[in-house]
Parts: sequence; structure tokens; C-alpha cells
Amino acid sequence: MIHGKNHMSLKIKCLFILLTVLTTACSLLVGKDECEKNTDCSGANLICKQGTCIKADQNTALLNNLLSKECTRIYGYPTTNANLFNQNTVLLGSVLPTTGALSARGTKREQAIQLAVDEINAAGGIHGKHLAVLFCDSATSTENTTRALTHIASLNRIPAVIGPSSSSVLIESFGAVAKNNNILLMSPSATSPQISSLQDNNMIWRTVPSDAIQGAAIANYLLLERAFEKIAIINRNDAYGNGLRDEILANLEGKFPYTDDNRFINRVYNPETPETDQSQILVELEKFAPSVTVLIGLFADGSKFLELSAGKDIGQLMLSDGLNGEQLNTLPFTDNQFCRLAGTQAASVEGDIYQSFLLRFNAAYGGVDGYSANTYDATYLLAYAIAATNSATPAGIDVAQGLTRLSTGETILAGTADWQKGIQILASSAAATIDYEGASGPLNFDSNGDVSATIEGWAFNTDTRTTFSLGTAFTHDGKYVDVFENVPGKGAACSAIGQTECKNSDDCGEGAYCDKSRTPFVCTLPPSGQGELCTTNDDCSGFEANYCETMVTGTCLKQGCSEELNDCADDHICCNFSDFMLPSLCVDKVTSRGLCTRGSGCTSDDDCPEGTHCDLAAQPTPFCVLPPSGQGQTCETQADCASFGATYCETGFTHTCLWQGCDKNLNNCSAGYQCCEFSWMNLPNLCVDITVSGGQCACGTTENCKDGDYCDLTLDVPLCFPPPTGQGTACTAAADCAAFEADFCDVNGSATCLKQGCDATANNCSPGYHCCDFSWTEERPALCIDETRYNAECVAPQ
Repeated sequence: MIHGKNHMSLKIKCLFILLTVLTTACSLLVGKDECEKNTDCSGANLICKQGTCIKADQNTALLNNLLSKECTRIYGYPTTNANLFNQNTVLLGSVLPTTGALSARGTKREQAIQLAVDEINAAGGIHGKHLAVLFCDSATSTENTTRALTHIASLNRIPAVIGPSSSSVLIESFGAVAKNNNILLMSPSATSPQISSLQDNNMIWRTVPSDAIQGAAIANYLLLERAFEKIAIINRNDAYGNGLRDEILANLEGKFPYTDDNRFINRVYNPETPETDQSQILVELEKFAPSVTVLIGLFADGSKFLELSAGKDIGQLMLSDGLNGEQLNTLPFTDNQFCRLAGTQAASVEGDIYQSFLLRFNAAYGGVDGYSANTYDATYLLAYAIAATNSATPAGIDVAQGLTRLSTGETILAGTADWQKGIQILASSAAATIDYEGASGPLNFDSNGDVSATIEGWAFNTDTRTTFSLGTAFTHDGKYVDVFENVPGKGAACSAIGQTECKNSDDCGEGAYCDKSRTPFVCTLPPSGQGELCTTNDDCSGFEANYCETMVTGTCLKQGCSEELNDCADDHICCNFSDFMLPSLCVDKVTSRGLCTRGSGCTSDDDCPEGTHCDLAAQPTPFCVLPPSGQGQTCETQADCASFGATYCETGFTHTCLWQGCDKNLNNCSAGYQCCEFSWMNLPNLCVDITVSGGQCACGTTENCKDGDYCDLTLDVPLCFPPPTGQGTACTAAADCAAFEADFCDVNGSATCLKQGCDATANNCSPGYHCCDFSWTEERPALCIDETRYNAECVAPQ
């Protein structure tokens, strides 16, 4: 036995030797020490762990040999099985977008696959075998998808793949890889009609209906719902966008002149660089002035167009299914724009099977994607099809044959309850069939591997900030249903718009007004484009408010209104501009201060409607105008009045916003205000509230008052006043002046009523009079004497 210090020394030496051997052995075995991923490690069964290449155990090595840059994880394998991925495991592939244009949806679809895999394995698997799925990221890219499918093909054990999601990616990657490698593709969301006619040897299937049905629904909307005069279709330049557009055109054939450039335009954009194309498209679109614009895209690219179109009028907006989603709420739209929004998509499922799926999905992951149920069904269908092959190593063509046995026969519901029953029926004979009814609805495949479905309409709810279903718009057997009469959508901003009869705008929801140009009167939105800046009518050509009023407001206005009805939107007034050889226009009260003519104009406030006054400063024809916006609003600084037509904050007395720049001689202020001269205080002329100021103006001298008024300098704040009432009236005694402000009878001089109590120094008498101090005599106080009788020194002329 070795003891003490010698023992410890020997242990250290042994440890040093062991470390040296291990280090040398690893260097010889690995080839390089540092790594970032498994492919950096050269040699059999090597994996990258914590930046170093190490030899993996058998299970880990088998697992990692199935992975690649695009295919990064496997779900559902039996972790306790020493013979991982041997013949006791059935492996499927999934190529869905967890990055790229559809990334927001890819994760939810992968979760739907996981839910189905968990259920199938918990219910006994496929004839006792585990179901596992190799998850690959398509990145919504043909290049990524092709690499992922190439890797899957190299494994030589995956017969079918769930995905891709995008039509163009599916078509291109199928031709490039899947077709020649006998891999079946089942997409939960690729809707292009082009897929139906591909020479695919029965190797492409879908759990979502072709856009041939959605195209018919949109075309019928365009033809029957609104009878639109001018139609624009904007689409992404790929199989999805072009395919849906072509289906719409096919249904417009012979019913709408889509070859007429004055009635129809179609523009496409590159989905990889959408904004460059879309900016130019919008310029053309505004000039074309469509009644309706159909936008076909995915949210990643279509949202760019919608953002660019915010504030522009391109008619009613009809969106395709690829643009529906909670992200719509992020658009910089006004409520009015959201209310005008509508769209189509495959009908939402509402049955017990879907509700059961929804409960389980929400419990596990929360919040489904629009195609989560379709993805869940794709997993079950492939599992049933593999069970139907009764093969230990089925090929893609075998799975395709199995899928043909799932659309007729005894009904088998999605989920675990019918799982074993379904696979036992299929295993009973090569001719046995079942009728699978999925969470996404009945899935009865035709000879092209397509399913039929109904199409629903959808719109926006401004209260919940989400879209909602309008119900079935087009049935699977080709019948159009009028559901878009419920657009505008829901919410306070949309309520009653275009639907409810009214007598005035008070009967309508917020943001709506009573359109009295219709019979009967109905609530509707303000004319689109009203208030948009313009310099010519061309700038308004895309709007309902299509007249550019350049004389005053410089904005697009609605023309052809009725003065009698005043059938303009709230905050607008119908003005007759016939004096200027112009149509009647709905004028923005805020921008224009209600500028209107009334026949030949006005000469006083009596000529104007209630609430307006005659602007005598408007030359050559005075107009009736509304009070300046904000006049009378409480303020502390000029900034408080910045958004008003009344832009001056009077902080000395009233602390309110006043209109500045009036003419004191014309007194061209709105009713209840008078124009006061404040130049002696280095201030502009201001319209002062008569009730607040007592009808007076602050002044320095009588010259600062309007003609006929005088400056009362006896006050702490000198104010302009009219001459004292009764001044100059003949009298014989003070009693004759008792009813007047000029209450002294000058019986010893002019025998007229005079104002008494003036200040000789300030000379605060009305024009034509000056103050003479008679206080030295008991008979006469200080009086305002007519200047023709006494000179400035109060001496009577000789």
C-alpha cells in the first residue's frame, strides 16, 4: 500500500498521463477541436457539443445524422428506445416556414403537427410503431425548400412531407426534387389552381381548397355585389398571386370588360422587393381611380402595399386569404379605412370536431393559425395512408394509393377516439376505405388530390381590432351568397354605416353621417378623399370627393350637394359657388371657416344662416363664414391654439383663443365678437368676445378705436366705447337726461345732455367732444363739451 505524500504524487502523475492520452486521443479522433455545428466535425458519429467535436452515443449519432442546416429537429421519436429510428419508427417530413414571409404562421402549423403526433402515439401509433416528424424550415423560399427536400431524399426513409405552405415554392421544389425522388407532398395552405393541373403522378395533395373557388367568389363579388365601374387587381408575381388573379379573370370573362384599360388594370409586384414596385403601382392606381382594388398577396409583402396606401383612396379594398390575420391591426389605417376592408378565405370550421381540436390546441399551445386545423389533418391523413399500405418501408407512391382510400366508407373522426378503429378497417383488406372527417371539415379528395370547400367573407371589427367572419360567400357547389352587404364591419366606428336609415347625423354611429342624397336617407362614411390636399382635379381623381377646391382650402371636396338639405358629412357645409361658375361643394368648416356664398353674397349677419356671420373683409364679395375653429377655447400659451383657426391666445384677461387680423372698421368678426385694435400694445387686431369684454376694446387713444367710438382713459384698462347715450340731446332740466349715460343738462350753455365726470388730463370724451373742468364753479362739474363750442383750452370762441 502507498501512503501519504508519495501516494498523492503518484495520483497527480497518473492524472497528468491520463489527460495527455485523452487529449492526444481526441485530437487523433476528431481532426479538429472547435466547431459550431455538427457538419464542422469530420469522422463517423461525431457531433458538435459546446464548441468541441466529440463522439456521440449510438442514439445521438443516429439522430444527428438525420439533421441538416434546414432540418434541425425531430419530434415524436421514442427517447427510451435503444434502436432509435429502426423499423419501430415511422418518419415523416415537414417543410414549413418558421422564417421568411410566412414565418408568423409556420410555428403554429408545426405545433399542429406535434399535437397530431402526440395523439397518434398515445393511441398506439401506426400498428404499434411510433410516428415521428423531421422538421425543416422552408423560409418561404424555393432555395431553402429544395435543400431541405434534397436532404430528406438522401435519408431514403421519408415517403411523405407536410408542406410546403406557399404555392410557388411547392410547385418549383416538387419539380426540382420531390418528383424524381418519389416523395409525396401534402400542403395545408398552397391554394394555387396551377397545382391541380400539374403532371405530378398523384404525388401532390392538399387539405386546403384550390383558389379556383376563391377566384369565383371574388369575381361574383365584383360583378353582383357592387357592380363596380372600375376594377384594379394587384398581385404578387408568383403561382399564388397569378393563379388567383387568373381565376378571377376567368369568371369575369364575358361579364366585365377586363380588356378595357379605362375600366380595368392589373399590376404585379416582385414579392422579394415589393415596396419599389408598389410605390409606382400606387401612382398609377390613384390616376386610374378604381371603384375597388383587389389585393392578392401574403402579409409580409401585401402589408407593404397597404401601408403605402394608407390615406390614399383606391376604392373599396378586397383582400385575399393570404392577408387575413391579427397583424392587420398593425396597419396605419384610420377606422374608416378599416371599416371599408373586406376579404375572402376558405370558410372557418365551426363543428364539434373543430371545437374539440381547438380546445386541445389552445390547452397545449394557445392561439391557432388560419391553417392549423388543415395541418393537423394533413398529419392524420398521412398516418392513415401509411397504415393502409401495410408496408414496413412504404414509398411515396404507396402513401398516395393509401390516400385514395380515405374519402368514402365509414365516417372516421379526427382525433384519438376513432384512430384504432380507422387503421383496423384499412388493414382488414386492400379494398377497405374510410371517410375521414377532419378538424378542418370534410376532406373528400378528387382525382387531382384536391378537396372542395366553401369560401367565406370577412371584415374588420374596430372594437376588438381583429377580423371576423361574414359567413359563407360561395358554396362548394358554386352558389354566391350576398354577405358583403355587412361591410363596413363591426365596432363603434363602423356601426350603422351605410345600413341604418336616418334623419340627421345624430342617428348615426361615430364617424358616420346621414347621407341625405339617398332615398331613404342612410348613415354612411364621409366621402373618401374629402380633405386630401390637392392642386388640380387630377389629384382627387381616385376619390368620391373628386373636386379640387383651389380658391380657399386647397383640398378635395365633394361636389353636387344640396344647400337645402345640406347633405354633407359632419363638419362640412354645402356652399353655393354659382357666382364663380362652380358647382355646389361640401366645404370643410375647419379648413375654410365655413366659406360660403349666399346668392350675391351678404351685407350683414342677417343675410347668413344661424351660427355664421358675414365676413365683410372678403372682397369683392363678402361671404358668410363660421366662427374660427377654436375661438373661445381656454388657453395659456399660443401653442394651445396652434391647431385652431383662432390662433392667438389672449392671456391678459380672457385666457381664450381669439381670431387675429380683423379690420376694426369693417368689424369682420364672427357673431358675438368685435374687432379691437391692439397695435398700441404691439399686438395684432383681435376679435374680442362681446359678452366677456362688455362690448369694449382696450385702447391707448381714441384713434385706436373704430370710427365713432372713443377711448375711455379713466379706466385702469382703457377701453373703446360708443358715445354716451343721449349726448347732444336737447334738454331744459337734468330730468330730461336722466335716462341717458350723458346725464347732465347744460342749461347755461348748449342746453343739451352732456357726459359728466370726465378727466381733463386724459380727455376721455367721445369723438367731437373734449373735457372741460368746471369744478371751480358749483353749478357745473367736469363735462364733455362739444368742440365747436369750446376750444382745447375750454375757452368759448369770441
